[in-house]
Amino acid sequence: MYNHSIRTILLSIILGAITLGVVVFLQNSYPRNFYPGYQTVDYKLQGKTYKLLLADNPAKQEKGLMFQTKLQGVDGMLFRFPDEDYRSFWNKNTYINLKIIWIDRGQIVGTSSLPSIEESKTTVTLNSPQKADTVLELPQ
Repeated sequence: MYNHSIRTILLSIILGAITLGVVVFLQNSYPRNFYPGYQTVDYKLQGKTYKLLLADNPAKQEKGLMFQTKLQGVDGMLFRFPDEDYRSFWNKNTYINLKIIWIDRGQIVGTSSLPSIEESKTTVTLNSPQKADTVLELPQ
């Protein structure tokens, strides 16, 4: 009877270790979504392909990369707008220095540097130099 209890305990420990190993393996085998609710898209610009978070609604467009201290698994954020217009971006709650690329009909119409709020110590607003229908935010 004593040997049966030891075997049962050992078997339970071994099965628990195997289960834990499988769970850890599976967690590390699949890409993690560090940005729940955001779709990622590949965007090609000047011969380089970027993996970008898609700001596909007004709430996501207003938030942009606010509160991020570093990006994981993506190169930045893509903003696609339904029309061509002058665009404004700011650094409120933005902790990464950003390169802003203003695009209209697939052509770059300007680039700007947007400092983090920690660097600027004040809110900075940038305006597109021309009308744009697409904007990229990339860490600098």
